[in-house]
Amino acid sequence: MGVRVRAERIEDASLPPVCPVTGGAAPNWQRVRYVSPAGSLVFLLFFGVLPYVIARAITRREVSGRLPISDEGIAIVKRLRRTRRRLGLGVLVAYLALLAVIVEAPRILTPFAVGMAAAAAVGLFSGLVKFREPVVGEVDGSGRWVELSGVSAAFARAVADPTRSTGATLTCPDCAESILPAAKVCRFCGHRLQPTGTTKTV
Repeated sequence: MGVRVRAERIEDASLPPVCPVTGGAAPNWQRVRYVSPAGSLVFLLFFGVLPYVIARAITRREVSGRLPISDEGIAIVKRLRRTRRRLGLGVLVAYLALLAVIVEAPRILTPFAVGMAAAAAVGLFSGLVKFREPVVGEVDGSGRWVELSGVSAAFARAVADPTRSTGATLTCPDCAESILPAAKVCRFCGHRLQPTGTTKTV
Protein backbone atom coordinates (compact mmCIF):
# COMPACT_ATOMS: atom_id res chain seq x y z
CA MET A 1 0.00 0.00 0.00
CA GLY A 2 1.19 3.53 -0.73
CA VAL A 3 0.59 6.93 0.83
CA ARG A 4 1.66 10.46 -0.04
CA VAL A 5 3.24 12.37 2.83
CA ARG A 6 4.40 15.97 3.09
CA ALA A 7 8.19 16.12 3.31
CA GLU A 8 8.10 18.42 6.33
CA ARG A 9 6.16 15.85 8.34
CA ILE A 10 9.05 13.42 7.89
CA GLU A 11 11.66 16.10 8.57
CA ASP A 12 9.85 17.32 11.70
CA ALA A 13 8.95 13.80 12.90
CA SER A 14 5.31 14.87 13.18
CA LEU A 15 3.76 11.71 11.73
CA PRO A 16 1.24 9.76 13.83
CA PRO A 17 2.81 7.11 16.12
CA VAL A 18 1.78 4.17 13.94
CA CYS A 19 4.38 1.76 12.59
CA PRO A 20 4.45 1.78 8.76
CA VAL A 21 5.85 -1.77 8.77
CA THR A 22 3.51 -3.60 11.16
CA GLY A 23 0.66 -1.15 11.71
CA GLY A 24 1.04 -1.33 15.49
CA ALA A 25 1.90 1.35 18.03
CA ALA A 26 5.29 2.91 17.33
CA PRO A 27 7.17 4.20 20.39
CA ASN A 28 10.46 4.47 18.44
CA TRP A 29 11.76 6.56 15.55
CA GLN A 30 13.87 5.41 12.62
CA ARG A 31 16.12 7.75 10.62
CA VAL A 32 15.30 7.71 6.92
CA ARG A 33 16.52 9.45 3.78
CA TYR A 34 14.63 9.55 0.50
CA VAL A 35 15.68 10.99 -2.86
CA SER A 36 13.91 11.77 -6.10
CA PRO A 37 14.23 9.11 -8.82
CA ALA A 38 16.53 9.71 -11.77
CA GLY A 39 13.73 8.94 -14.23
CA SER A 40 14.47 9.79 -17.86
CA LEU A 41 17.81 11.35 -16.92
CA VAL A 42 19.40 7.93 -17.38
CA PHE A 43 19.22 8.52 -21.16
CA LEU A 44 21.87 11.21 -20.71
CA LEU A 45 24.35 8.40 -20.06
CA PHE A 46 24.40 7.86 -23.84
CA PHE A 47 26.15 11.24 -24.06
CA GLY A 48 28.57 10.47 -21.24
CA VAL A 49 28.67 10.35 -17.47
CA LEU A 50 29.32 14.07 -16.97
CA PRO A 51 26.01 15.34 -18.47
CA TYR A 52 24.11 12.84 -16.33
CA VAL A 53 25.97 13.84 -13.16
CA ILE A 54 25.35 17.55 -13.78
CA ALA A 55 21.65 17.09 -14.57
CA ARG A 56 21.21 14.77 -11.60
CA ALA A 57 22.85 17.26 -9.24
CA ILE A 58 20.50 20.00 -10.45
CA THR A 59 17.26 18.00 -10.29
CA ARG A 60 17.98 15.78 -7.26
CA ARG A 61 15.69 16.34 -4.28
CA GLU A 62 16.40 14.79 -0.88
CA VAL A 63 14.33 14.48 2.28
CA SER A 64 15.85 13.33 5.57
CA GLY A 65 13.98 12.77 8.78
CA ARG A 66 12.38 10.10 10.92
CA LEU A 67 9.56 7.59 10.63
CA PRO A 68 7.74 6.03 13.58
CA ILE A 69 8.52 2.35 14.05
CA SER A 70 7.65 -0.39 16.52
CA ASP A 71 10.04 -2.86 18.17
CA GLU A 72 8.73 -5.59 15.87
CA GLY A 73 9.27 -3.33 12.86
CA ILE A 74 12.89 -2.72 13.91
CA ALA A 75 13.44 -6.48 14.14
CA ILE A 76 11.98 -6.99 10.64
CA VAL A 77 14.17 -4.27 9.12
CA LYS A 78 17.32 -5.63 10.77
CA ARG A 79 16.54 -9.17 9.58
CA LEU A 80 16.05 -8.01 5.98
CA ARG A 81 19.28 -6.00 6.04
CA ARG A 82 21.25 -8.97 7.39
CA THR A 83 19.85 -11.16 4.61
CA ARG A 84 20.82 -8.59 1.95
CA ARG A 85 24.36 -8.33 3.30
CA ARG A 86 24.77 -12.12 3.27
CA LEU A 87 23.37 -12.33 -0.23
CA GLY A 88 25.74 -9.66 -1.49
CA LEU A 89 28.72 -11.34 0.17
CA GLY A 90 27.77 -14.70 -1.36
CA VAL A 91 27.53 -13.22 -4.85
CA LEU A 92 30.88 -11.45 -4.42
CA VAL A 93 32.55 -14.74 -3.43
CA ALA A 94 30.95 -16.45 -6.45
CA TYR A 95 32.24 -13.78 -8.83
CA LEU A 96 35.76 -14.02 -7.41
CA ALA A 97 35.70 -17.80 -7.82
CA LEU A 98 34.50 -17.48 -11.42
CA LEU A 99 37.21 -14.92 -12.14
CA ALA A 100 39.81 -17.35 -10.84
CA VAL A 101 38.40 -20.08 -13.12
CA ILE A 102 38.57 -17.78 -16.17
CA VAL A 103 42.18 -16.85 -15.43
CA GLU A 104 43.28 -20.46 -14.91
CA ALA A 105 41.41 -22.12 -17.79
CA PRO A 106 40.23 -19.41 -20.20
CA ARG A 107 39.53 -21.53 -23.25
CA ILE A 108 37.64 -24.46 -21.80
CA LEU A 109 35.67 -22.95 -18.94
CA THR A 110 35.03 -19.36 -20.08
CA PRO A 111 31.50 -20.06 -21.51
CA PHE A 112 30.61 -21.92 -18.34
CA ALA A 113 31.95 -19.08 -16.19
CA VAL A 114 30.05 -16.45 -18.16
CA GLY A 115 26.83 -18.43 -17.74
CA MET A 116 27.41 -18.77 -14.01
CA ALA A 117 28.15 -15.05 -13.72
CA ALA A 118 24.88 -14.21 -15.48
CA ALA A 119 22.98 -16.57 -13.17
CA ALA A 120 24.63 -14.95 -10.14
CA ALA A 121 23.65 -11.49 -11.40
CA VAL A 122 20.03 -12.57 -11.84
CA GLY A 123 20.05 -14.11 -8.37
CA LEU A 124 21.48 -10.94 -6.85
CA PHE A 125 18.86 -8.73 -8.51
CA SER A 126 15.94 -10.95 -7.49
CA GLY A 127 17.30 -11.23 -3.96
CA LEU A 128 17.68 -7.48 -3.57
CA VAL A 129 14.11 -7.00 -4.76
CA LYS A 130 12.76 -9.69 -2.44
CA PHE A 131 14.70 -8.52 0.62
CA ARG A 132 14.51 -4.77 0.03
CA GLU A 133 13.50 -2.30 2.73
CA PRO A 134 9.87 -2.87 3.77
CA VAL A 135 9.05 0.83 3.29
CA VAL A 136 10.41 2.60 0.21
CA GLY A 137 10.07 6.31 -0.50
CA GLU A 138 10.51 8.59 -3.51
CA VAL A 139 10.61 12.38 -3.41
CA ASP A 140 8.64 14.23 -6.07
CA GLY A 141 10.17 16.84 -8.34
CA SER A 142 9.20 19.76 -6.09
CA GLY A 143 10.78 18.20 -3.01
CA ARG A 144 7.61 18.86 -0.99
CA TRP A 145 6.08 15.37 -1.10
CA VAL A 146 7.32 11.85 -0.46
CA GLU A 147 5.53 8.83 -1.92
CA LEU A 148 5.87 5.97 0.57
CA SER A 149 5.16 2.45 -0.71
CA GLY A 150 4.93 -0.79 1.24
CA VAL A 151 3.34 0.84 4.29
CA SER A 152 0.73 -0.84 6.46
CA ALA A 153 -2.95 0.00 6.02
CA ALA A 154 -3.13 1.36 9.57
CA PHE A 155 -0.29 3.79 8.90
CA ALA A 156 -1.85 4.93 5.62
CA ARG A 157 -5.18 5.59 7.37
CA ALA A 158 -3.50 7.49 10.21
CA VAL A 159 -1.56 9.70 7.78
CA ALA A 160 -4.57 10.34 5.54
CA ASP A 161 -6.81 11.35 8.47
CA PRO A 162 -6.99 15.15 8.24
CA THR A 163 -8.02 15.64 11.86
CA ARG A 164 -5.26 13.47 13.36
CA SER A 165 -6.82 13.68 16.80
CA THR A 166 -6.74 17.49 16.77
CA GLY A 167 -10.48 17.92 16.30
CA ALA A 168 -12.11 19.85 13.46
CA THR A 169 -9.85 21.54 10.93
CA LEU A 170 -10.14 24.31 8.39
CA THR A 171 -9.21 24.28 4.72
CA CYS A 172 -6.84 26.98 3.49
CA PRO A 173 -8.60 28.88 0.66
CA ASP A 174 -5.29 29.31 -1.17
CA CYS A 175 -3.62 25.86 -1.11
CA ALA A 176 -6.53 23.67 0.17
CA GLU A 177 -4.42 22.10 2.92
CA SER A 178 -5.94 21.21 6.31
CA ILE A 179 -4.98 23.61 9.10
CA LEU A 180 -5.98 24.19 12.71
CA PRO A 181 -8.97 26.46 13.40
CA ALA A 182 -6.84 28.81 15.54
CA ALA A 183 -4.27 29.35 12.78
CA LYS A 184 -3.78 32.92 11.55
CA VAL A 185 -1.31 32.02 8.78
CA CYS A 186 -1.29 28.81 6.73
CA ARG A 187 1.84 26.84 7.59
CA PHE A 188 1.95 25.32 4.10
CA CYS A 189 1.70 28.34 1.79
CA GLY A 190 1.91 31.37 4.12
CA HIS A 191 -1.57 32.65 3.23
CA ARG A 192 -2.89 35.02 5.90
CA LEU A 193 -6.32 33.86 7.02
CA GLN A 194 -9.27 36.14 7.61
CA PRO A 195 -10.36 36.37 11.28
CA THR A 196 -13.99 36.23 10.17
CA GLY A 197 -13.68 32.51 9.44
CA THR A 198 -14.12 32.45 5.69
CA THR A 199 -12.46 29.04 5.44
CA LYS A 200 -14.57 25.94 5.34
CA THR A 201 -14.80 23.43 8.16
CA VAL A 202 -13.91 19.90 7.19
